[in-house]
Amino acid sequence: MNRLPIRLRVTFAFAVAMAAVLAGSGLFLYLRLSSHLALSLDRELQVRSQDLATLVADPQGSLSRDSRSRLVEPGESFAQLISARGDVVDATQPLGRTRLLSRGQVQAARRRPLYLDLPSVPGLDEGSRLLATDVTRRGRPAVLVVGATTQNNAETLTAFRDELLI
Repeated sequence: MNRLPIRLRVTFAFAVAMAAVLAGSGLFLYLRLSSHLALSLDRELQVRSQDLATLVADPQGSLSRDSRSRLVEPGESFAQLISARGDVVDATQPLGRTRLLSRGQVQAARRRPLYLDLPSVPGLDEGSRLLATDVTRRGRPAVLVVGATTQNNAETLTAFRDELLI
């Protein structure tokens, strides 16, 4: 390295410094985008939970019959109503009677809203984000679980990472 002319050594030092700055900026942008996508998904789950809480409060309301409405997007979002004892009362397709929460998680969701990440959900072999909240159905306490797949977020981050690498 000592035999190289000063111009090449300075050029090399600036190239290394710029590569470090660009890599740091790319990492920062990637992490910020990931954070914003996660926050957006959480807000979407909150809004959907509020809408579906109104539906399940109605004695005639049903999650399974409401599967084709704008509240639950088939293949990407889902909802389930669980009794305080932990039994599935109602659910959208394709969940059926498969419980998404353990009894301990149901009890925790009755005290405060509970967010969970699951590696897969029955009928949807994709990672999902859940929000479980306390609701009342026909005068009895229950837990409403709303969820959405995280596949869109993962695809967005992958595409962004690839663009940064290019």
